[in-house]
Amino acid sequence: MKDKRVVLESNKPSNTSGDTEPILARQESTDSNDGGDDKTTPKTKTSSSATKTPTKRNSIGARKVSRIICDEESGKLVPLTPALDVSSYKGYLRLSLCGFALMALSYAIHAINPLEVVKNKLMKMEEGSFAFSIWKKPPVKVYVGVFLFNITNSERFLSGQDKKIKVTEIGPYVYSEMLENTNIMFNSNNTLSFMPYRTLAFEPELSVGDPTVDLVNVINIPLVGISSMLHSSSLAFNLILRMLVQQLDLHPVKTLSVDEFLWGYDDPLINLGSKFLPSWIHFSRFGLLDRILDEGNNTVTMNIPKDKDSNKIPFSIDHYNGLPGIKQWGYNPEENRTKCNDLKNTLEGVLFPRHLEKNQTLHLYRKAFCRTLPIVYKREVVNERGIPMYVYEMADDAFDSPDKNQDNACYCNHDQGTCLPSGLSDISPCYFRIPVALSRPHFFKSDPKLLDDFDGLYPDEEKHTTSFGVQPDMGVPMFVKTSIQINLVVRKTKMQQYSVRKFDNKIIPIFWLQVNMTQLPDSVNFLLDLCFIIAPPIQTAFIMFFFLIGFTLLVIATLGYIRTGRFITNTSISNNTQDRTIAMLKPAWGRTRYTPIQIIPMSNTHIAERTR
Repeated sequence: MKDKRVVLESNKPSNTSGDTEPILARQESTDSNDGGDDKTTPKTKTSSSATKTPTKRNSIGARKVSRIICDEESGKLVPLTPALDVSSYKGYLRLSLCGFALMALSYAIHAINPLEVVKNKLMKMEEGSFAFSIWKKPPVKVYVGVFLFNITNSERFLSGQDKKIKVTEIGPYVYSEMLENTNIMFNSNNTLSFMPYRTLAFEPELSVGDPTVDLVNVINIPLVGISSMLHSSSLAFNLILRMLVQQLDLHPVKTLSVDEFLWGYDDPLINLGSKFLPSWIHFSRFGLLDRILDEGNNTVTMNIPKDKDSNKIPFSIDHYNGLPGIKQWGYNPEENRTKCNDLKNTLEGVLFPRHLEKNQTLHLYRKAFCRTLPIVYKREVVNERGIPMYVYEMADDAFDSPDKNQDNACYCNHDQGTCLPSGLSDISPCYFRIPVALSRPHFFKSDPKLLDDFDGLYPDEEKHTTSFGVQPDMGVPMFVKTSIQINLVVRKTKMQQYSVRKFDNKIIPIFWLQVNMTQLPDSVNFLLDLCFIIAPPIQTAFIMFFFLIGFTLLVIATLGYIRTGRFITNTSISNNTQDRTIAMLKPAWGRTRYTPIQIIPMSNTHIAERTR
């Protein structure tokens, strides 16, 4: 048996005047069983009048057809609203546009990288920026620890009883160094000129004792140093020196307080030199640390390129006192430009360039060291706050002899044709030609023969290694540990009459420095936390959120398009008054079929029959 109901569709409302208006009748059948066709035609009552409904047109230009269901039991007409209509496309269009917009926003955040924009702004060298503030006056304390070598057997060694010099390490005596860059001027060629000014203050709580009270037996540097310097001079010069030594009763080992040895004491040879050779010795008191750290008034020009220029590294030295090289090593741009005297792409170490690469070798320069120091990448670590950083160490071959590292050949004395043993670097051109040399502390990674003349030297890799921790993305130093030893190079002297000759052909360690910067201020730590701990996951979360929401909206809109396209119909009606047909259209991608429906005037019958 079949359950049947009649759907009446009208494109024009019936009037109450009795005029005959056509009703579009469509019968829907639901088979209750699978038996044969029931040819009985049900009869349905219809109303003779209907409420007027204004005619509307859909988005494709066809007239919207109102649909009415005729209930067989009550005989009443019930309006039927389609579940889906052409207007549904508008909602899905809005959803799809919103989805595309959110996905585009997600991609824009990923492409633009607002966090990188903020970092660029912070590290741009301009007045008021973060980089400028920490460079102009670094808000950190740099500690300079001094370790002296105390000679404990000077009398026995000078008398010939002991073959080796016995030394003990005393220290550290710690001083805090504050740096301020003054007379700052921004130049039109993307450089910055300034004068660095450093001050030291004693830190008693970090030191082993009072430097004004503690005594130390040290080599008499003016006497032994000048004697070594004159080893190749004429006999007349050496004879004059001999007479002075005897007249002044000078000895190769002196007992001084730590403060005197580091910061100055009255020395007869220095007094004479300052009076008779003021162009050579312009100071009246001699203090070793005072001479080394007294860098004078220097004008430095630093590169601050605004765009990516492979020839200029940000924060690298462009000129030092008007030259792009070290004049003490004979820099000449046309005739003598070597790796020993060229300052191109060297750094001061206050700030490093951004986006450091692991295969990149950096060169640091400080006037006190009289040369550049190469540092190379060793490993990547994360500090206790979770900030990633690169650890750089001084290159193993930094002080190697030319037979191991040809780049160091220019540090040899070409006039005399001599080079220092491996592990030493001559710096005498910067210190009045007194033969002094750099090395690692306790001759670490140096020629083992250097240890043969001493008792009490114990190289230690962990303690005596020079290393830097740098945040590679922003170029901010995270920690600094520079360990450098100062040695006196004693040549074969010509004065056999006094005890200086006992030190001939020896490299005598004087003291070593450890420059430390272990902690950053809270303001810098907070900024680093924001850039590398807090902001990155927030930015990633926004990217993922906008993308997922946009993708979800796009999927919903796509499914809606598919559903609407399958069920929506467009109706067209012929102009024949008595016999009209409705073309039921399927989606554009499907095959179009037409279902004929007979038009029955309401004045003639109230029953709609389905024709096949």
